[in-house]
Amino acid sequence: MKHYTLNDVSPAAGVLVLEQAEVPPFVRKCVQDRSLSTLVSELNDALLFGTAEQKEEAGKALNHLGFL
Repeated sequence: MKHYTLNDVSPAAGVLVLEQAEVPPFVRKCVQDRSLSTLVSELNDALLFGTAEQKEEAGKALNHLGFL
């Protein structure tokens, strides 16, 4: 499973490349390293204040993670 850092790609793009089976381990890893809150916060900001493209991508990412 490839994990992207937030510096490599947008947070939404990093989430969207995950296969469905990779999502639970990714979320567990983010909880363990205390980065889940930051990730979800950045996705929420993009969803609320981003361009139309950023809003769409962030919504897809939150849905992919199971938060929408």
